[in-house]
Amino acid sequence: MTPVKKLSCTSGDHDGQLDLAWDRHESAGSYEYQTTANPMDPASWTTRGSVTQSKVTLSGLTSGQRSYVRVRAIGPLGPGPWSDEASKMVP
Repeated sequence: MTPVKKLSCTSGDHDGQLDLAWDRHESAGSYEYQTTANPMDPASWTTRGSVTQSKVTLSGLTSGQRSYVRVRAIGPLGPGPWSDEASKMVP
């Protein structure tokens, strides 16, 4: 499994929301996504959930705080590597 490509992070429709989107991975059955406020601390990443589409809206984030996100594809042989990080100031 190769890393997810072209992860984008944009402001959501409401305060405390971010919209994530990425290129669909042809052999992925689902995607797992994580967030952190401190990407330099590997233990700070929190798994937020999994989806079967190549987009998701994150809710309940702290407005005014920068949030870092990453995604990985999960296929028949298990999870692939994490994508490059994307970040955005939460509205």
